[in-house]
Amino acid sequence: MGDANKKPQAREVACLARELGFSPTDAQAGSLALYLDLLSSWNKRMNLVGPSKWQAIFSELVSDSLHLALFLEERMQGEPRCLDLGAGAGIPGIPLRILWDRGEYVLVEIREKRVVFLRYALSRLKLPGT
Repeated sequence: MGDANKKPQAREVACLARELGFSPTDAQAGSLALYLDLLSSWNKRMNLVGPSKWQAIFSELVSDSLHLALFLEERMQGEPRCLDLGAGAGIPGIPLRILWDRGEYVLVEIREKRVVFLRYALSRLKLPGT
């Protein structure tokens, strides 16, 4: 998959997602790659999550959002309001929102440094209804 220190590319993220049984669109893979890049670069300064490399962040943390998106797509009807309480670095809320865009998402976080990251990430990702 290449150098672990380089920025994540959409095609690499899509490949990892396909290994888990999810087929993201090009736009979803691009947004996930951007999120992983933001998270891994901010993580160096702010210690937002345990893993430091984007591949580990994907496999250990973000992959659960893929499974949740598949589950919700099969079972959830309408336009739900989803709450991510203690949103932290935005997991599962942000990856889930990238992959499953129905309804409204509310990310709730009390720790200021994480709120700063969430606001920045959401401004870059342009996720309507979040």
